[in-house]
Amino acid sequence: MIDNKSQVGLFEYKTKTVDTESPYLESWFIMAPINSKAIKLWKLELDKCHIFHKIDNTNENNCKNKIIESKTNINSTIKYSNYLMIHAILNMLCKNKKILLDNISILQATDSMFYIQDKCNWNTYKMGEIILTDKLKIYDNIYAIKFTGGIRNYFSDNFNLYKNNISNLYL
Repeated sequence: MIDNKSQVGLFEYKTKTVDTESPYLESWFIMAPINSKAIKLWKLELDKCHIFHKIDNTNENNCKNKIIESKTNINSTIKYSNYLMIHAILNMLCKNKKILLDNISILQATDSMFYIQDKCNWNTYKMGEIILTDKLKIYDNIYAIKFTGGIRNYFSDNFNLYKNNISNLYL
């Protein structure tokens, strides 16, 4: 990211990308230089929706309408719920060329962060078995794993079964 002077570095979850003009960029791990224009613009749009200081759903619904009017595809974000509004807003900014994809360093989430999820078809039991047993060793190329709610719950529910293995994980 530093070498190519990107405004921001994000992970794309290609499985959910439905439009190449606005890829599904994850918000759980963001790399950006101080005062990144892209991050400032993204935050400004989020603030308009009151995402971080929710009063009611009025502004959020207005934002959803604005995103739909911009012809941004919402199928993988807010079609059924506003839960992924943060993704939809970034998609809209990319689609409208306010944030240029050329200024974003994009890493593939399925190369590491979501590799096991995709490999196991998001089956929490299978993911837990791989992560909490020696089976994880066969995935040497994975430098990080995104622990989603389902897998965190699996760990909590099965802690006693795997407590010896958990202490060996590099968390």
